Amino acid sequence: MIRRYISLVLVTLLVTAATAVAADSTTPAAAGTAATAASATSGDAAEAPRLLALAREPKRPPMLTVLYGTYATLQVADIVSTRKAIDGGAREANPLMGSGQTARLIAMKAAGSAASIYLAEKIWKKNRVGAIVTMAAMNGLTAAVLAHNTHLHQ
Repeated sequence: MIRRYISLVLVTLLVTAATAVAADSTTPAAAGTAATAASATSGDAAEAPRLLALAREPKRPPMLTVLYGTYATLQVADIVSTRKAIDGGAREANPLMGSGQTARLIAMKAAGSAASIYLAEKIWKKNRVGAIVTMAAMNGLTAAVLAHNTHLHQ
């Protein structure tokens, strides 16, 4: 069972990484050319600086996108493993999750995941490495919980 989870995480990681690299392939020179072409066609000289400023905005690190994907995958795997552990006789240790009803698990995981990703998005604008480290730590913690749940229902 753990092999399926690991395989799922690795496939998601590879697909997300490929998507992130493809999205990052736009060069600043191409963006600048597009901005110049757009300003030339519009005839508005005031629009050119705004377009150039948009082209220079920092890009999200591709690794951060990969970490978001793996985090979401780990959260889904955690819900599945928690349900299996509860069905096998274990109990939910987190008081926020109640007795482990599926709807509550999904709601709490979705809210927690959204908050974590929102936090990382806020962090990366000021500290790219900090955002990556934060998401890597969140992935690690979730993987540890997943491993514990998997151990319980084996």
